[in-house]
Amino acid sequence: MLQTTIPFSIEMQGDVTFSHTYGYMAQKYDTVTVFHIDMNEKYNFVGFTPNDPLKNNIPTITFFPQEKEENDPMTDGVCCTEISFPDFPGWEVQGARVAKYTCAITLVDWRPYWEAQGL
Repeated sequence: MLQTTIPFSIEMQGDVTFSHTYGYMAQKYDTVTVFHIDMNEKYNFVGFTPNDPLKNNIPTITFFPQEKEENDPMTDGVCCTEISFPDFPGWEVQGARVAKYTCAITLVDWRPYWEAQGL
């Protein structure tokens, strides 16, 4: 049976918050999965970096708020929110795109390809 939700963990809570700590599956294959997560704020920026071996190669995404108000105590402090996908160790974030209150995410498991290439 196809898993319909994808859990994620909040590694660092910043200004960007989420409606819940899971995403909704759009498509799932052996080495590719596509899903979306709901955010409470709209039009945030998103970024991702290669997996960190010190964090068990779990894919992570960092969200940045669209804007911060200067001298506003409600937006001071940590601005970035980092989330991870512990159910996908070894997978990589291939893409992430924000559209209003939603972020579409594609995770890819390249290991079968590397093994087939002898890498």
